[in-house]
Amino acid sequence: MVAVLLYFWFLVSRLPLASTALLKIEADSWEAGAALSVREVLQASSLSHASLIVITETSFSRDVQTFLGTSRGVAMFKTPLNGSQLVQVVTRARKVRVASWMVVVVVLSDHPVFLAAFAQQAREGRLLVWATKLIVVTRRASHRLHPLHQTLALTNSLLLLVDGTAGVSRASVKAVLPFQSPSDAVLWRASWTVGHGLQLSQPLFWDKFNKFSKETNLIVAMESNERHTVVMVPDPTAPGGERPVFKGYMNTVADYLAQGLNFSYTFRRPPDGVWGMKLKNGSVIGMVGQVYREEANMALGPFAINAARYEAIDFTWPIVYMRVNVFAGRKTPEIDPWGFLLPLGPWVWAMVLAFLFLLALVSFFLSSKFSPCDPTSKNLLSFTSIMLRQSVSLGGSGWWWQRVVLGVWMLMTMVLTRSYEGNLMSLLAVRHVAQPYQTLRDVVDDPSVIMVWFKQGATMQAVMDSTSGILHEVKESEKQGRLTFLTPFEYESILNEIIDQKKVIIDYDTISSVLKTNYFSRTGRCDFYVGSETIMSNPLGFISQKDSPLIPAMNVRIMSMIEAGLYNYWRLDAAQNSSSCEREPTKITVSSSLSLRQCWAMMVVLAVGLNVGLATLCLEIVLAVVLAR
Repeated sequence: MVAVLLYFWFLVSRLPLASTALLKIEADSWEAGAALSVREVLQASSLSHASLIVITETSFSRDVQTFLGTSRGVAMFKTPLNGSQLVQVVTRARKVRVASWMVVVVVLSDHPVFLAAFAQQAREGRLLVWATKLIVVTRRASHRLHPLHQTLALTNSLLLLVDGTAGVSRASVKAVLPFQSPSDAVLWRASWTVGHGLQLSQPLFWDKFNKFSKETNLIVAMESNERHTVVMVPDPTAPGGERPVFKGYMNTVADYLAQGLNFSYTFRRPPDGVWGMKLKNGSVIGMVGQVYREEANMALGPFAINAARYEAIDFTWPIVYMRVNVFAGRKTPEIDPWGFLLPLGPWVWAMVLAFLFLLALVSFFLSSKFSPCDPTSKNLLSFTSIMLRQSVSLGGSGWWWQRVVLGVWMLMTMVLTRSYEGNLMSLLAVRHVAQPYQTLRDVVDDPSVIMVWFKQGATMQAVMDSTSGILHEVKESEKQGRLTFLTPFEYESILNEIIDQKKVIIDYDTISSVLKTNYFSRTGRCDFYVGSETIMSNPLGFISQKDSPLIPAMNVRIMSMIEAGLYNYWRLDAAQNSSSCEREPTKITVSSSLSLRQCWAMMVVLAVGLNVGLATLCLEIVLAVVLAR
């Protein structure tokens, strides 16, 4: 059973240095030397008022807490040597760390098994973050602490080696550099003795990740994409005798970070060739999985920041914000075959026909009543003839009211026909480019189009995790065979289907821009457009392990890179013809002869009219023959 003693006290007067008599009494126990040296390390580091979390074995006496100074609070945890209950201790210690403003974790142990178990549980339980200081106190030589080496290298920590033999208490303070090999000698920072106290050579706690003191080689996960190509070069030291080398603007970004932090890097591709996501079974794939399993120190990507990925890894400061849009094809500009009806709106056509029949009916009624002997006044087709710009004869006996009505009708139809002619000429010279898919709703409601999403990417994760709304409708469309997932490299194979509007791609605007510019560079045409709706917007950043000290170190360089505009400059400079198809018009004016394919509707109207006229002629002949009998 874990024996936990948790108590806090407010600031009290600083304990004086132990007297010589007390030191002689306690010199036989290395615990006393450990406690005194820890107290002086805290004082020299201006951490005397930090909250302490002390984790020891049950074999230690409680007298060690007497020498810890005037801390704001102390949480003392004692656990058996076998470490079976260490998980509970780390969980409770983390609660204290979260509730405290400044924390120093002190681990006192003389057993490698206990220290190894603590190192494993502290990382899995996320007890140690960069803001938390760690002091490991032991009598073991540094070269015998290999299980603890990685924890000391990746945390803001000190190794305090105490020597209490021969009646003399002394200690040396050392630090492990980031990514240092266990076989390398640790860095000496200070020494402590009973008589002379703490002798400093360098600051005890410093930001060792701000710039590595010696060149370090990091493993960077990277995969080829629409803007980055990979070439395998011979390397006897690499697995398989080859290592990947990428060409693209991300190389410039990697060089910028490497120069700022003083590291070299080696690329490593994910076996599955995807960016990465967290699956429903809890496994993590792609480059995200490489970082999660610590097969790589970091990954560039950049990666869309979402909750599912954040459960496995940590993100840097966002370097760019990207929008998800519909990417669809622009059909060839065409003239509408029924365009001859477009110069006048439907209501205008209806009102013209209504007035035509109304005036003809009124004219027929009045002419029959006041001029029954005038055959010209009974011509009901006079108004139609005027509208069709044909001559009309009233004769010498026409009434003035007939002349006025026909004159007003002639004036109105003249303005109407002139307007129709002008608009029709404009419409025949203007070609319309159809862009039917502006929103995700437009795509979902069209059963004839197939949606293509980024395979194993953040957008796919959003679709698969959705339980309601438009994204859930997209998810359900997979049952109808309307949803498919491809990598950006596979987008090139379906461009013709996109132009024919059989498929649409729903992905980040940067990927859509690359597809457009590459297609324009090959063909000189702009056959694609991006929908007006922003389906989702995601910040993108680089990734590393949870609580990795690389994250704050990279954030400083990323912020300066963004503020200077370097990232956007490198990204745009790497894209040829990036602005060629940015604002393509939806209407274009052309000067060319009309083809039968563009005028077939007018031909249909003419053929129908001629057939009606022929049928009327036959009917009149038949009626004339019948009436003649």
